Amino acid sequence: MKIGIIGAGASGLMTAICAAASEKNEIFLFERQDRVGRKILSTGNGRCNLTNTNMDADRYHGTGAGLAWRLISKFGPAETLAFFRELGLITVVEPGGRAYPFSDKANSVLDILRSAADRKNIHMLTGVRDIKIGKTKNGFSVSCKCGEENSVHRETFDRIVICCGSEASPKLGATKDGYELLKSFGHKFIETHPALVRLKCNREDIKGLKGIRQDADISLCCKNGTVIAQNSGEIQFTDTGLSGPCIFDISGSVSADKRPKYIKADLMPLLTGDEVREYIRNKVTGNPAAPAKELFTGMFHSRIGMAVVQKSEVSPEMSVGRLTGKDTEKLVRTVKEYIFRDVTTEDFREAQVAAGGIDARDFTDSLESRLCPGLYAAGEVLDVDGDCGGYNLQWAWTSGYTVGSALKDLAENG
Repeated sequence: MKIGIIGAGASGLMTAICAAASEKNEIFLFERQDRVGRKILSTGNGRCNLTNTNMDADRYHGTGAGLAWRLISKFGPAETLAFFRELGLITVVEPGGRAYPFSDKANSVLDILRSAADRKNIHMLTGVRDIKIGKTKNGFSVSCKCGEENSVHRETFDRIVICCGSEASPKLGATKDGYELLKSFGHKFIETHPALVRLKCNREDIKGLKGIRQDADISLCCKNGTVIAQNSGEIQFTDTGLSGPCIFDISGSVSADKRPKYIKADLMPLLTGDEVREYIRNKVTGNPAAPAKELFTGMFHSRIGMAVVQKSEVSPEMSVGRLTGKDTEKLVRTVKEYIFRDVTTEDFREAQVAAGGIDARDFTDSLESRLCPGLYAAGEVLDVDGDCGGYNLQWAWTSGYTVGSALKDLAENG
């Protein structure tokens, strides 16, 4: 068969490599960027978090969450790491389940994929613009402009696979092209919103905390106090708000819900409120002349301790021996329920993932369109998004493997 793959990122490369296992397939990869796999280089802060061995169905969201889990149950982390090992990539799994290349460099993953795609039955076209796909009697027609000279390229194909990704991170080449191409064949588009992205909040609530990290239990709440999402882990304070894995995992809930929201953080989940109260009493008894700004030395970074004191409306220079019972209760409440007000997300320019996309319910378990036989989709263009920690790349590998293997089997067995 002659196969056209639109998009040469993680899912597109995986599809091509797996489909090319049958020499009866001739594959054309169409990539908008000048190089394939550019977004792979930015994943995992340049380390490429390939997958996560701590895999579970609730790690995935969207209309395709169930579909994703069925496919990952067949080709998941173990199979993915074995696949890459066979290609020659050595990987390591860190505590917590995140898997990385042994080199700790994302380019090792991309180099392995490019090497595996260097086959006589795989053809790569880069710098592709203005791509159009039409349905023909026996397959599909593709026309586009290629390279700096914008030369027109036309091909006909037996099968087409859309692997264009989402609109997240346009600085890395992301566009809405995949959505538009699939919509042209009648597929439904689920409104997108940023996910795995930093949050913004009231600047007064993070004053002086930029660069600090703090483990916490967090609850995302709407104005009336209803809890929308919860998580635990490390908060990283930025100049405009909050970052870190636990923040990224709730960011999709922030952007999806248009109501005013705040985050309530338990900054010391290891201690109960009574234990925090006792901690304060011990500090007061031990050194009543100490300034309040030093009250939480031994519990927090000094700047977080200062923020807690100030948010509790206690003077940082006041001696702790002068704390009233009301002051103590305010301090305990702030430690256990530190409030970050006016929470919103950064936009798609900063997002790693777009939640939403093409409704995955219109695709079979081989990721073939139910509306247009012969048309397939893989990766983030579909309405599937995963948590932070390698889950989205796992979906890219799994979906690419699923489509590529189906096309290999189709060529071999008819």
